[in-house]
This record gives sequence, C-alpha cells and structure tokens, in this order.
Amino acid sequence: TFRPEFLNRIDEIIVFHELSKENLNKVVDLMLKDLQKRLTEHELKLEITEEAKSWLVEAGYNPVYGARPLRRAIEQHLENKLAGKMLRGEFKAGDTVIVDRGAEGLTFDTSSAASPGSEKRSGRKKKDMVGEKSKRRTGE
Repeated sequence: TFRPEFLNRIDEIIVFHELSKENLNKVVDLMLKDLQKRLTEHELKLEITEEAKSWLVEAGYNPVYGARPLRRAIEQHLENKLAGKMLRGEFKAGDTVIVDRGAEGLTFDTSSAASPGSEKRSGRKKKDMVGEKSKRRTGE
C-alpha cells in the first residue's frame, strides 16, 4: 500500500505500450531527419537505404527499453562513424553520403555533387565497410 500523501501527488496514470518495429522505423526516420539537418550545416547530404534503416532497427530493438537502445545504435553505428570520417577529411562540402547495409555493418559511400560549369560526376568515389576497416586496424 502507498501512503495517502504519495497518492495525492499522482495526477494521472500513464500506460506505456511496447514499441513495435514499425514504430521504431518511424523513430529512425525522425532521428535521421535531425541528423540530416546537422549535416546540412557541413554542406553534406545523407542518403540511407531501407536495408540500412532495417539494420539499425534490428541493432537497436529492445521491447523492454523502447527507443533508447535505438538511439544508442544510431549514435554508435552511424553518427560516430560519420563524425570520424568527417574529422579525417573523407567527406568534402557538396558530398552525398550514401549509407547501406553491408555484410558486417553499415557501409558508407560518397558521391560528389557536380561543380558549377563541369559535367556531373556520377558514381561513387569511396566505399568503406565499417566492420572490415576496424578488423584491419586490429589485425584480426
């Protein structure tokens, strides 16, 4: 039993329902819109495939804790990797970062926007699979 002083402080009862994977897909879209806004400040565009979004949902799905693990998965597997690549100068202003699902994680490709007065450069310049690159560094 609860003391009356405690019960008097409760205004209403809120019931939280477990988030489905469909709900988490919507949360991913909202979080990616926010990330895109932040990347726009650096003149970068983000394109993420449905497979990559699904991978993030799987990596961050925990029915007990809701969207918190999803937020951590996006930070760890997407935002931190993008930030590291930006700091290393792997992206330049005008690039489009294309995120896809690879065999062992997310892959990051870049394509450059056409510079004024030149023909549009199509195709992807770089491809880096996050999991493979870290394995090479650690010697596994």
